[in-house]
Amino acid sequence: MSPLEKSRLVICIKAIMGLMARSFMKYILDGKEQTAKQLLHDIDETKKQIKFKMLEGDLLELYKNMVLAVHVETKGGVDFITWTVEYELINPNNPHPISVLNWTIEFTKDVEAHIFG
Repeated sequence: MSPLEKSRLVICIKAIMGLMARSFMKYILDGKEQTAKQLLHDIDETKKQIKFKMLEGDLLELYKNMVLAVHVETKGGVDFITWTVEYELINPNNPHPISVLNWTIEFTKDVEAHIFG
């Protein structure tokens, strides 16, 4: 099952001051259902980018803070998606968020397949 199928993505989005919003989502990561409350900010339609700052949830048990950013750039009629994960480990023995990167890759593939069939 793909991340898109396994995710109950943004269950609730509440707009805050125009260019920010809060979201709550449930998703599967490493075979476990997890939750996240996020602040969506730096939303820029012209630059085609958005950032998701984790406010609460399972990932903050491992990371002091985490921000996921997605940016779409069009070159020669082709869209390129760049995901960036900014994080700080709570404990140096905690794993780096490779599973989060894998999730974003699979999620992006699923969205692309859904849109383009």
